[in-house]
Amino acid sequence: MVILAIGPHPDDIEFGCFGTLAKLYNNKGEKIFFLILTDGEIGGDPNQRKIEAEKSAKLINAEVIFLGEKDGYIKHNASLVNIIGNKIKELKPSIIFAPFYLDTHQDHVATSRSVISASSNINILLLYETPSTVNMDPNVFIEISKTIDLKIKALKIHKSQQKKSYFDLDQIKALHLYYGWKVKKRMSYYEAFYLYKYLDGNII
Repeated sequence: MVILAIGPHPDDIEFGCFGTLAKLYNNKGEKIFFLILTDGEIGGDPNQRKIEAEKSAKLINAEVIFLGEKDGYIKHNASLVNIIGNKIKELKPSIIFAPFYLDTHQDHVATSRSVISASSNINILLLYETPSTVNMDPNVFIEISKTIDLKIKALKIHKSQQKKSYFDLDQIKALHLYYGWKVKKRMSYYEAFYLYKYLDGNII
């Protein structure tokens, strides 16, 4: 089975779904692709950011594809929908992960809506949260207790971002622990998602 994780910038996938991707890789050896729309040039040196993303992806043997869109200026339009749609047709994923569409960052919103438009033939579409997500009411919770440390390791690889105010690894762990309490699994770590589309198949 092929898994496709889509993010507007390097590190969004790590924030949103890396623990679940690692669980899929460890449990089933799934083939995983990261489709990253921009090089993240507003947030730092784009070459360094691409290197960080590739190094992080190697932790779960994921292949990284960069689209080279302009950071800060991603547009939800026919052109981007077609580009993403062509990648989906090429890779033939069973599950797609993408950002949730309510977000304070315009790139995240445009990415989410473009992926939704391009995913008409996909069985499962899960939307993840990032530090800038707002008002997501998750309806799927996936335990990542065995992969939370790998998720934190992946995030630490993004050294160029660690001075950002939202890059608080203790807060990230606390959020995943909170989701464990929410599903009545105390002292367990969970990632939360909004299941936007489900036609057939197993999520995990």
